[in-house]
Amino acid sequence: MLAEQNPILEEAVVTMYEMTAEEAIREQCRAREDYYRTINTFKAEIQNRENALEELNRQLAIKDHQLEQQARQIECQGKEIESQSKQIESQSKQIESQGKRIESQSKQIESQSKQIESQSRQIAELSQKIDTLMNLQAMP
Repeated sequence: MLAEQNPILEEAVVTMYEMTAEEAIREQCRAREDYYRTINTFKAEIQNRENALEELNRQLAIKDHQLEQQARQIECQGKEIESQSKQIESQSKQIESQGKRIESQSKQIESQSKQIESQSRQIAELSQKIDTLMNLQAMP
C-alpha cells in the first residue's frame, strides 16, 4: 500500500486511527453517561410518583374512614328519625282522638245548652202561670 511505502503517510494513518478510536471511546463514554443520567432521571421520577401514590392512598384511607363514620352517623340519624316518626304518628292519633272527644263534648254541650234554654222557657212560662195564679188569688 501507499502508506507502507511512505513513513509520513503511515504515521498520519496511525494517528488518524488513534484519534478516531479515541473519539469512538469518548462517544461511548458520553452515551454511557447519558444512559445513566436518563436511568437516574427515570428512577427519580418513579420514586416521586410512588411517593405521590402513597400519599394519595393515605388520603384515600382517611376519606374512607370519614365516610364510614358518616355512614354510621347517618344510620343512627335514620333510626332516630324513624323513632321520631313513630312518636309523631302516635301523637297524631292522640290528637285525632282528642279532637273526636272534643267534638263529642261540643255536641253534648250544645244539647245541654238547648235543654237549659228549653228548661229556662218552661221556668219562665211556669213563673208567668204562678204570677197569674197569685194575681187571681189576690183578687177578692
